[in-house]
Amino acid sequence: MNHFSAHCASELWSATLWQIREEVIKSVGAANDADKIVLRSYELIKCNPNAGFNESANAIVNAAEDLQKSGRIDMRVDINKIKSVLKEKGFPIKNKIRRAFRSKCDLTEHSFQQLFNSFSFQTK
Repeated sequence: MNHFSAHCASELWSATLWQIREEVIKSVGAANDADKIVLRSYELIKCNPNAGFNESANAIVNAAEDLQKSGRIDMRVDINKIKSVLKEKGFPIKNKIRRAFRSKCDLTEHSFQQLFNSFSFQTK
């Protein structure tokens, strides 16, 4: 991938994350949950140095599911809408990716909490 195509791909990814953020704001009225989802997804893919945009897209979905199940984000966050945004942008979403991430590194609640606490969030 040359510099130009890497830049274009990064712009597409940034636009996708921003659209997800806007959808979360529509559903719960604040950006905080979207920020938590993105940060958690980084925690999921950090153990895979070869992760690309497709793996990152799946990590976004897994992060949203994990955070919603644990009560760390609002239950009104529409995960199907997040999946739709990702699919509209051309990212394939797979259902069974969680095990692949978990087998590559130890994802502890403590490590996520450290990452999360290192950022300050402002809601819109």
